[in-house]
This record gives sequence, structure tokens and C-alpha cells, in this order.
Amino acid sequence: MKCLLLETSCVPWGVGLAEVDADKARLLGHIEDEGARTLAGNFINAMDGVLREGGIAPAALDAIAVSLGPGSWTGLRIGLTAAKTLALSFQIPLYGIPTFDVVAKAICDARQGNKLLLVQAPCRPGERYAKLWHCRGAECDLLKPEWIGTLPQISEMLTEASSAQNATGVITASPNGGVLDLPETDVAIEARKSTFVQRLQALADLAALRLGVAQQDDALALQPIYLAPSAAEREYYAKQQQ
Repeated sequence: MKCLLLETSCVPWGVGLAEVDADKARLLGHIEDEGARTLAGNFINAMDGVLREGGIAPAALDAIAVSLGPGSWTGLRIGLTAAKTLALSFQIPLYGIPTFDVVAKAICDARQGNKLLLVQAPCRPGERYAKLWHCRGAECDLLKPEWIGTLPQISEMLTEASSAQNATGVITASPNGGVLDLPETDVAIEARKSTFVQRLQALADLAALRLGVAQQDDALALQPIYLAPSAAEREYYAKQQQ
């Protein structure tokens, strides 16, 4: 089964094609772009190029997997709009995968032992958007879903979680490769980076798991995950709570 992969949540962005079978996937080809401002102009050509190289028409795709963010507002809108348009036009199953899950899958190592895994990205000044797992080798359990916290709050969370899980350290990564500069803590922190190809493979693997149990998303209801709400959204939600 052929699955189109769209990763536009951060730079580098790109498009890929994978052969998906049950719970595993194999990359067949991809196009990667390092440009921070090239997405709008090059995205359609990149998608067309990957499909041409794979010898498959859009209507013949068996599935589409798209990275949902958190990430670039413009990038997420472009990627998700393309994914929805193809899925609805040709009745193709659509799988939206959170970007932090993709990064976690890309850097997970069966030899890493008992550790916490923190995927994070900067959002508002002085704050990080973060997601936390407890990993024993390649098996990871979600401890805390996406939340926004200050660096001291994240440091406190890691200290408490490390003690509770008897973890030997914390692995941290960011979709854009950013460094997490936490206040002084006794927890050993290891920063890891993933390549675009590793993230694209992880996106394909996670889509394969969803495809294997027929957990496709509703294309009309699927929404991106932004790094932080806009000023207009914050004002709206504040009024709703009054």
C-alpha cells in the first residue's frame, strides 16, 4: 500500500512516499527542502515530484499521513490543506500524526534504558510547548500530553517525574533542533537531534500502526496543533471564561 507523507511543520520540510504493510513502512522516495520561505512556492512541485518518481497518481494512493504540529502556522496550514484536499477528492484514508510523536519515534533507541523523553519547542517568550514520555528501551508510555510551561516549571516536572519513575536521565529533542536551556537541576539531560529522513520514516511508521487498526481521521474535523494560541484566540477564550 502506498502512503503519501507530508511533513511541513518545521524546517526542513518535505514530502515522501512509503510502502506500508501492516505495522511497518519502507520509504520509497522523498524530497527535502531546507528553505524557511520556500514552502508556499515549492510544495506542490515537491509533492508532484515524489509521486512521479514513485510512478503513482494521486488517485491511486492508499493513504495520506500528515504531520499536525506543533509547528509553523503557515507550514501546518499548507500541509494539512493539501492532505485534506487529496483525501476528500479521491476518498483516501487520512492520518494526522502529532509532530512531537514523530520526533519521539525518530530518536527512540532500544538501548537507551530507563529514561524520560521530553520533546519540546519554543512558543511564547520564556515558555516551551512540551510532551513527556517514560521510556524503557524502545517502549514509551505517555506521562504528560502537550502542555505549555516555563523553563522552571519544566525543570520541576522532570525532577518529579524522574524520581517517580526511577529514571536514570532525560532525553530531549526539538523538531527544529533547538536547545533546551533548563535552570540548574540534578537530572542528567541528553540532547538528541533527528534528521529529516528519520522523522519521515517515523511518520510512516506511526501511520502504518494507525492504518493497521483502521484508525483514520475525519478529514473535515482534523485540525493542526499550533505552538501557541494567537492573540485573537486568547482574547476570545478569556471572554468565554468571564
